[in-house]
Amino acid sequence: MPSPIISEVVPADLTEHPALWAWRKLQAGPETVARVEPVKTRRNLHADVYRLRSAGPAGLAVIAKRGLRERAQAERTAYEELLPHVPIRTLRYYGCVEETDSAYCWLFLEDASGEEYSAASEEHRCLAGRWLGQVQAAFGSAAATARLPDRGPGYYGQRLRGAHACLREHLTRCTLNTEQRMSLERLAAWCAILEANWSRIEHVCAGMPRVPVHGDFSYKNLRVCAGPHGPTLLVYDWETAGWGVPAVDLAQSPLPAPHFTAQPDLATYWEAVHDHWPGIDLGTIQQWAKLGTLFRSAAAITWDIRSLARGGELKLLKRAEFYQAILTQAFKAVGWTC
Repeated sequence: MPSPIISEVVPADLTEHPALWAWRKLQAGPETVARVEPVKTRRNLHADVYRLRSAGPAGLAVIAKRGLRERAQAERTAYEELLPHVPIRTLRYYGCVEETDSAYCWLFLEDASGEEYSAASEEHRCLAGRWLGQVQAAFGSAAATARLPDRGPGYYGQRLRGAHACLREHLTRCTLNTEQRMSLERLAAWCAILEANWSRIEHVCAGMPRVPVHGDFSYKNLRVCAGPHGPTLLVYDWETAGWGVPAVDLAQSPLPAPHFTAQPDLATYWEAVHDHWPGIDLGTIQQWAKLGTLFRSAAAITWDIRSLARGGELKLLKRAEFYQAILTQAFKAVGWTC
């Protein structure tokens, strides 16, 4: 799970660090830890992530992730009930420790080392397509037996409506210059267009199989590592995982935007699932992916609008024009007028 290390005051006596306290409760590794590195801390306190150097078996690093138990439930379920049953290489999950005096818990995982994923790489995109197909074909309808939350079209539609209302409220009370206000007004108009077409999206999705979905299948949650039989994809950060339709993770970017989605190779995905879904052809998969771009747009816009409450206005302003361009192309791709 490599990412830039940020500064934080770490206790001189590492035994006092809360990540090590939780790690020792698992008794999953040696007592000696060379170093505790802050990997990511969020000001909204949803999650703090640390790397415990030399904590794991054979001296490997371990990722310690602290977050609210309620928010961590989907990720915990994915590691405990979903991924152990799929025939692919997955990150080793060491376990979970719940804090007794708070609403937080710690998840402990193998550190995902390897090459950063790039949607510009055909090899990486094929790895992503095969990985998705293998997971969804292996689990299929049995995913309903795992305690995965609903991540169907209705879930995304509900969140979009809430985010749109939040943006409208922000526009009534914030101080913006004319250009900034126009940009956010145009984004709000696009939210309204998405909302108006959401029942249409749900209707098309009604014919899709229900499968386990990652929900944030993009470069920042993927790594490519070497393996005895060739490169392998490692997927992490399952916070948004659930039970939904394949389109959510199949999203493509109609514009040069390598960070928008992993853009899994659709032909490779189809090869992985066509025996499991013999009535589904490649053309159908491609249509799913076009809808997936709308899902991905709705999810990304929702995340950025919700960041307004944490001072994320500048980030939203930077991305507003991009979202509008993506949505314009996505609607054309599915053959719908705006």
